[in-house]
Amino acid sequence: MRIDLKRANAEHVAEADGSASLVYSYALHHEIPPETSYNVLKEAFRILEPGGDFIMSDLPPHRMVDPYHSILLDWETEGRGEPFFTASGLMDLDAAMREIGFEDVESFGLTASSYPWVTRGRKPKT
Repeated sequence: MRIDLKRANAEHVAEADGSASLVYSYALHHEIPPETSYNVLKEAFRILEPGGDFIMSDLPPHRMVDPYHSILLDWETEGRGEPFFTASGLMDLDAAMREIGFEDVESFGLTASSYPWVTRGRKPKT
């Protein structure tokens, strides 16, 4: 199996349509505005081959953590200069992926604290 790791502008990856069997991102979406996150999802969909998977790992959405944890995540926006923490925590990436055309979308936390939060979806085969 060949694996190519690339570092590129995730909104405009220099890859052909349908050329990747897997697209993966880690800790990206809380660093970018929601509109950019949506564009990244569209670009991942574009470069995936039919049946290919997109997997992302990031912070859990606010709706999936207890209120105290949610406040701590929200504090990152102002307290640590992370301007998109709150917006990314409120974004429904599952719904965005379904809107773009991904199927079998699921998301889950890998630990009791829900971190890291994993979201995955598959490009339909047809």
